[in-house]
Amino acid sequence: MPQDIELPEGYASAGEFWQNIDEGYASAGEFWPSRRRSGQRANSKRESNVALLLLMVLGIGLLSTLGIFYVEVVHITGRHGQSQAPLPVAQTPLLPLGAAPGDWLEPGFDAQNTNDNVYEHTLDAQNVTGLSSLWQASLPYGPAIGYNIAFAVAHGIIYFSNGDHLIVMNTQAGQVLRNMPLPHGYVSTPVVVGDQLFLTSWDENDNLLAVNLRTGALVQIGSFRSTVSGLDVPAPVAANGLVYAVAQLQELYAIDAQTDRMLWQKPLADVTTTPAVADGVIYVGGFQHLYALDARTGALLWQSQRQSSGDTQSGAEYISGFYPPVVGPQYVYATEDQQILAYPRHCANPCAPAWSFRAAYVFRSSLALADGLVYAATGDWGTSDTLYALDWLSGRLRWSAATNAAVVTAPIIANGVLYLTDWYADLEAYTASGCGAGACQPIWSSRLLDNGVDERAASRVVGGRCYMLTTSGRVIAFGLQGT
Repeated sequence: MPQDIELPEGYASAGEFWQNIDEGYASAGEFWPSRRRSGQRANSKRESNVALLLLMVLGIGLLSTLGIFYVEVVHITGRHGQSQAPLPVAQTPLLPLGAAPGDWLEPGFDAQNTNDNVYEHTLDAQNVTGLSSLWQASLPYGPAIGYNIAFAVAHGIIYFSNGDHLIVMNTQAGQVLRNMPLPHGYVSTPVVVGDQLFLTSWDENDNLLAVNLRTGALVQIGSFRSTVSGLDVPAPVAANGLVYAVAQLQELYAIDAQTDRMLWQKPLADVTTTPAVADGVIYVGGFQHLYALDARTGALLWQSQRQSSGDTQSGAEYISGFYPPVVGPQYVYATEDQQILAYPRHCANPCAPAWSFRAAYVFRSSLALADGLVYAATGDWGTSDTLYALDWLSGRLRWSAATNAAVVTAPIIANGVLYLTDWYADLEAYTASGCGAGACQPIWSSRLLDNGVDERAASRVVGGRCYMLTTSGRVIAFGLQGT
């Protein structure tokens, strides 16, 4: 084991830490079904015979003309060096390519994880009350949204993984354009970088998968052999041509988005969350710490003082800790247990929060940040959960609202409207600045899918529409009539 792993206080070794986290569980499968995949080395040899090579080139050219593609699959190993079995490839390009301002390319909209679409100019607090369902689609099943997994929207296309397939759906009418087979376990919220889409896995390999949207080629990066599963699945994020991803309870790493080359790896014993990047610094959370590292080299700049030890009760569906951080102008924010914490971006090591806010119940998701306010909602099943809006400099409560059910996905903001989805796939819209009183009500809501059972949904606002995707694979596009 590397000697520079950053261990939480009170643990002599990473093994002791993991044993403590897993206490009370017979197996990692109690948290999440284990998906195992045997591997064999992909054959990457090239023919040296010139005549045969020429025939191959001519054949590929002909197949390309007919719209059929053969792509050699590449595997780039991590520090453990294992190779995986050859990966399936798409038979046609996953076009159209490209992105426009306002597309939801990152898990938190931007690399700072603000969940604020600043380019939305159609829906606002005045006309959002006119939202209605424009179309609905139903797939066999969707992503595991209860584990902080959602979807991307780029160039009129919705992308998400349901664990076995990458679903490519048209936003205009909900038509499925591609249903691309993936290796088992690649389920995270995707990030789209040019003609590449990246996903991380939930299985024991804990790797990064690069999908070329132009050719359908797959590149599997790293082989980290995670020893713990059942946690939220951290998504990759992209900034300045690099993609940053997490191997849970092991390390944070960076790759070049164009070449898929591993640039650096930083061991961190309790790291679990989707990172956030701002001004050359990457922030990532774990069970007991928030970390700040140099985004270029991976050098540790600071880590937070230890917070709560997390909820490791036997039989729970979660292990709490820090949820994905959100970066603002002065502070980096994170939810942890019942707290919203604000840490100075430039901080001494160890770093203490500048302010904290304690809620009545625990948080199960990240935050949103917009126009001087930070937003978060609790997710304590069977209780009265609450959406909070705090002043981002002082932590003072500005307004709150009682939610219809537990919230397990971060609020999203677009053009002065806050959208919130809950455990039963209810969708609510609030005026983000508040209602002029301490307790506010939604200005619009949808109960289309609420049948009193677990549905769980994530939403995105792009181009004058609000898209909602549920765990069961149901997709709804809300918009104004005539749009």
